[in-house]
This record gives sequence, structure tokens and C-alpha cells, in this order.
Amino acid sequence: MYCVVYSSDARPGTTHEDVARILEQAEAANTRARITGALMFDGQRFCQLLKGDEAQVTRTMKRIKRDLRHSNLRILDASQTLARRFPGWSMLEVGQEEFQDVLEALTA
Repeated sequence: MYCVVYSSDARPGTTHEDVARILEQAEAANTRARITGALMFDGQRFCQLLKGDEAQVTRTMKRIKRDLRHSNLRILDASQTLARRFPGWSMLEVGQEEFQDVLEALTA
């Protein structure tokens, strides 16, 4: 199991409706790729955790890097992990306050 955590700057003017569309697209793509994840958006930045097969996570990250809704993407952590903590999540939206808790739970 491979885990990536990244942050990126959102395109100026990104709204919560835009994020809802991102979540909808990510949920469908992640389900197909058997990836689980959590996404946080604070109005200016994204922070996301993705977990799954290394090849699938790598493909997903390449797609995200090409996505014009993101800029200045930074990988905060990329590592192998033992197992999924929450296999039922294809994509979870969390608030800033919850994101650290989710990160700790998912990366444990």
C-alpha cells in the first residue's frame, strides 16, 4: 500500500462548488482505481491524502499535477504503509480542524 500527502494552491476564485465537482470526479476515479483518500480545502489551498496501489496513486498524482485547478503542488510525504485504515472511503472531504486527525488515522 502506498500513501501520498500533498498540498497545492487552488486556482484563484475556486469556490466550494468547484470543490464539490472535484470531489465527485475524484470519488468516481478513486473507486475505479481502488484508491482511498481525504481532501481538505481552506479556500486557498488543497491538502490531500491518497492511499492505494503505488502505480494507481502515481497515475492519479500525474493527473492532479496536470489539473489547472492546482498550482505549486508539493509532495509532503510519500511512503509505503501496511494497510488501509478506512477501506470504504473513496474520497472524504474534511475541514481544516479534522484534517490532522484524519491524516494521523490514515497514515498510522
